[in-house]
Amino acid sequence: MKINKRMFLFLFTCFLMVFFGLFFVNIKIIGNKKSSVINISNLSEEFMDNYFEKYNEIATSYEKANILIVTSTKKLNNIYGATSMIPAPNNQYILQFDTASKRDKAFEQLKNSDSILNVDENQIMKISENSYNSWGIDAMGLSGSIEGLNTGGLNDVHVAIIDTGCDVNLVNKYYPGKISESYNALNNSTTISDTNGHGTHIAGTIAEGTPSNVKIVPVKAS
Repeated sequence: MKINKRMFLFLFTCFLMVFFGLFFVNIKIIGNKKSSVINISNLSEEFMDNYFEKYNEIATSYEKANILIVTSTKKLNNIYGATSMIPAPNNQYILQFDTASKRDKAFEQLKNSDSILNVDENQIMKISENSYNSWGIDAMGLSGSIEGLNTGGLNDVHVAIIDTGCDVNLVNKYYPGKISESYNALNNSTTISDTNGHGTHIAGTIAEGTPSNVKIVPVKAS
């Protein structure tokens, strides 16, 4: 009988150890789920509308260079002297300051805070309208691949860009022969003037990032 009691106590102790071990592991897993990154596509329209409304307010009222972009491990309660704070998903914040000195002071404080994962100044890049600004192809390491493929013998590949149209003269200036044909789906013509610029941007990216056998077909649809 004593042997059975000892065996029972041993088994019961093992059971408790396994139970509480799984219990604490489960708590840890649940905790990790709660702190996982939020997909912005799951956010409500109200949240996004409010975000863009607040950003537009500071973009038209303050100097954009006096912005800090902050990522924190938890909710940011201290705005470090900022004029405005715009919360974004995943504990990210835009802090707008009214002077460069206040921005710089906050930058040092945030940089030395244990709860701050990252803080960046808002870099303002300016180029003239007539200058050519390209860096993505080299940054992605595509230049070598394109050179290797431009050896001839490849069949033509046509890429349709369904977008805002295309500034054909501008694309031809830098990438002659890339545009094969065009179409305007709005009025059933071949006139594809681009007053928005997005379609031209995409056409330029594809033209620069592909070998010579890739041809572009801009389709104006908006």
